[in-house]
Amino acid sequence: MNESIFNPSERWHINDPLDQSVQAALNEINLEDSEKLLTNLRNQIQTSEKGITFATLKGENPQEYSDYEALVLFNPFANGAHDGMLVRAEFVRRVAKYANIRDTEGKLKPIIMLASPSFEKGSKLSLSRDERSHIENGELGIVAEKLLHVVTEQGFGRVSLRGFSQGADVALASGRKLYRANLDAGSVVIGDPVGEETRSPRHLAADFAKAGPKQLKQSIERTNLRIETHSSKFKETLEFALFGASALLLSGNRTLYKGMGVNTFESRIQAVLNEGEIEKLVVAYGTNDAIAKPSIIEPALQRIYDNNGENSVLSVSVGGGDHSWGDQLTLLAKLYTMTA
Repeated sequence: MNESIFNPSERWHINDPLDQSVQAALNEINLEDSEKLLTNLRNQIQTSEKGITFATLKGENPQEYSDYEALVLFNPFANGAHDGMLVRAEFVRRVAKYANIRDTEGKLKPIIMLASPSFEKGSKLSLSRDERSHIENGELGIVAEKLLHVVTEQGFGRVSLRGFSQGADVALASGRKLYRANLDAGSVVIGDPVGEETRSPRHLAADFAKAGPKQLKQSIERTNLRIETHSSKFKETLEFALFGASALLLSGNRTLYKGMGVNTFESRIQAVLNEGEIEKLVVAYGTNDAIAKPSIIEPALQRIYDNNGENSVLSVSVGGGDHSWGDQLTLLAKLYTMTA
């Protein structure tokens, strides 16, 4: 089904002018000393007793932030709490601040970043043989439950879930696992979910590779963020090597990778809608995407609309976006602050 037939709720483009809150956050963060900011962010990294790595971001005035409601960000595949992910989470926090996103008591909502398994400041997943089997068959809710446990441990009770790529699949799977973590969710917002078609590991790798270094560099440049997360070419190369090693060598990631190759998107959306616990559900995808292909995701969304009504899910097409549009932080932050 082509885009002229399917009508998404909103149409964006990678070259759209910035929203006011996004521009304000960009102006603010670009005036700061990069190394001081990165040092402060690194100091927020924690690891739970069960090995989950996370960071709770409340800025310089934590008393202004809620201790009960939060925006929870699931990192993409094999991305731990490295500098790039910390800056991503911090930028979302600032956009949310300027967008005046607050809890029921009028306090700003903090950001909780949940790290994926990685050799670089990543979470450690302890999985039984039975759990591995379920995850490989697409049940990523098992992973979501383990990650969300740290949110409950901090005393939070109501969350808005956000994720891109693998993070999108885990965030969506969380919609049916919140009760197990004693959490309520106001909204789930995802970009480029991977599990929208059945793919072999080789097929999935080929689709990921279609948004390569050139596209990634262009998306980062469009953000116009001046923070330098790599102090040297060596550090950049090392981070890339650690990502590759994490993806190939960590057994938890090999399990997750298989799970992403299972077609779960449409059934999981329908299951979340059937339960009726989530107030708002948003799905975004790039029009040039090889991961969340419009030719597959749009018919699925149309069937969701046919079965549940046009207001059941908000859909956003990102014109000109390949899978690297999630690294255009001005776009990602705009998405993540929707319905928050």
